[in-house]
Amino acid sequence: MLAGMIRELIGCDVHLIEAADPYPEDYEETVARNSREQRENARPAIANPLPDLSQYDTVLLASGIWATGHRSS
Repeated sequence: MLAGMIRELIGCDVHLIEAADPYPEDYEETVARNSREQRENARPAIANPLPDLSQYDTVLLASGIWATGHRSS
């Protein structure tokens, strides 16, 4: 969503970075996987390779903040 908003404002290219092994739809399963990956300092493979970035002067990187390890009730 954020990348789409930026694209509308400044007219830039957008590349979605997704894990090769998609994260589960279930919240608790996703939190468990995230916690395990953080403990293991994992760097999951990405599904779609990055384009050649040498053509760009500026690269913006946006990411959701969701890796808290727990959910408040």
